[in-house]
Amino acid sequence: MKTKTKEFRPAARQALRDSRLQTAHEVVYNGFHQRKLAASAATPDWERQRSRGKAVKDHTIANLDY
Repeated sequence: MKTKTKEFRPAARQALRDSRLQTAHEVVYNGFHQRKLAASAATPDWERQRSRGKAVKDHTIANLDY
């Protein structure tokens, strides 16, 4: 596989100048954020469930060799 590290900065500059790409990124990001807020507001005990999910994830990662 060919590394493309040298191509990253020019590609990033081009992407940042692309107003259509920036608008699409903003729409996707803001839409995701708004849906996450709506889901958390509609889910009873959201923070407890979120904490429990993190504990399960952390335990799984800590025990990957098992």
